[in-house]
Amino acid sequence: MPCRQAGEDFYFLNKFAKLAPLGDVRATTVYPSARASGRVPFGTGRRMLRFLAGAPDENLIYDPRVFLLLKAWLEEIAREPGSSGNDLLAKAAAISPHLHSFLDCHHFATVWERIRGATRRHEYLTRQFHVWFDGFKTMKLIHEFSAAAFPPIHMFAALKILFQQMNISILGILALPECRTLDERLLVLDFMRRGSFSDP
Repeated sequence: MPCRQAGEDFYFLNKFAKLAPLGDVRATTVYPSARASGRVPFGTGRRMLRFLAGAPDENLIYDPRVFLLLKAWLEEIAREPGSSGNDLLAKAAAISPHLHSFLDCHHFATVWERIRGATRRHEYLTRQFHVWFDGFKTMKLIHEFSAAAFPPIHMFAALKILFQQMNISILGILALPECRTLDERLLVLDFMRRGSFSDP
């Protein structure tokens, strides 16, 4: 395991995924501890500490539109992985100028041409793309989108967007811009815990 103060599991899995397939563990449930802790610079404990101190932004999460842009980029690669680096950069620009800028700063076109020089087989190109555009670069891109185009939004506003995209209704609770009361928030939490994607 990497010797890091926090996120060591993420960095470990990010490296491991380049060597062998990762699987899902679906037979158990993890419940993060709701205790405040300043032991590490980020994570549940640190977040609880800030929340209890009354930090104003603790209900903010990534805008779901960030993930739609990421999805569009990954679909573009999957559709035609044999395209040249410059062609893919042009397609990235059509998706988002921020995506194009990010890829350009990371010398994507040059890297991609070096990868294409080894083989033109699509399955190899797709694999090598995900070795290069790994979990760490994905997080950097998400942060880039959040800083430049889609700043974090209130978590219940984000849920409203997600539920609308999935055609999920929840008794009109998410018609509110934010769920302000504890009862409203508990209703949404219970809805999500049950995994019931129709009106309760």
